[in-house]
Amino acid sequence: FPARFPEAVLAQERLRLGGSYSGQYQQQPRDISGAVFKGEHLVLLEQNAVPECSEIIVSLDCAFKLKESSDFTVAAVLAKFDRGIMILDLIRGRFAYPQLKQIATELAAKWQPSVTLIEDAASGQSLVQSLQQETALAIKAVKPDGDKVARAHTITALWESHRVHAPRDAPWLPVFLDEMCSFPKGAHDDIVDAVVQGLRYMTQPKPGEGLLEFYRLQIAGQQAPKTAAAPPSSDGTEPLVSPLPQPVSRAERFWNAATARGAVVRDI
Repeated sequence: FPARFPEAVLAQERLRLGGSYSGQYQQQPRDISGAVFKGEHLVLLEQNAVPECSEIIVSLDCAFKLKESSDFTVAAVLAKFDRGIMILDLIRGRFAYPQLKQIATELAAKWQPSVTLIEDAASGQSLVQSLQQETALAIKAVKPDGDKVARAHTITALWESHRVHAPRDAPWLPVFLDEMCSFPKGAHDDIVDAVVQGLRYMTQPKPGEGLLEFYRLQIAGQQAPKTAAAPPSSDGTEPLVSPLPQPVSRAERFWNAATARGAVVRDI
C-alpha cells in the first residue's frame, strides 16, 4: 500500500519498532530475542568507530528466479579485524543475470576483496564460470554441505561471543537483523546463507593454518640427530651400522594419532 505506507515511512517504522516490525507490518511475528541468532549478540559500532580491517571478502548467495515470490540474491561484504568480523555492506534484491555480474564487479572495485565467494548452486554456477573467464577477480565456488540450519550452527559460537559487528546506521541493518533473528522460521533466509557462508570461510583454518598443520610443519622441520661415525673395519670395508630407533616427538605422536582417525586439514 505505497500510497499510505511509502518506503520512507516504513524505514522509520522499522527503526521505531525494531524486532516487532515483522509482526506488525509483515504478519510474521517472531521471538524478538531470536532463535538461532539473538539480536543482542550483534555488536553495533558508530560509523567513526569502524576499525582497520586486515582481510575483506564478498559472499554471494544467488537466487533462481526474479518472481516476487522467489528468494532474494544477497551480497555481503565482510572484513576481519582484531576483535572479530565486521559486516561492512549488504545488498539484497531480485536481479537478472547481467545485474549479478555488475554487482560482483562493482563490489570488488569498491572494497578490493581478497576473494569473492559464490554459492555453487542456482545461477551462481554460471556466474562463477563467467567471472573466472572474463575478469581477473579471485572467485571461489563454495559447495554447500549439510542443510541450512546445520551450517548456521557452525558459527553460532562466534555470534554469541559478540565477535560479529555491524555499523549502527547502516540502511540495511533492520532487514538484516529481522532475517537473522527469525531464522529458521522466517519467510526468507538468503541473508543468513550469504553471511554464514562468509563467516565460515573467515573462521575456518586455511592451508598453512590450524593445529594439525602446525604440528605437520614442526615434524617436517625436524632434522635427524647426527650419529658418531663408526670406526672402519679391519678389512677396510665400511661397517654395517644398524641405526638406533629415534624417539618420537610429541608433535609427531599427536599428528600420527590424529591422522589415524581420519583428521585432515582442509578449506571449506
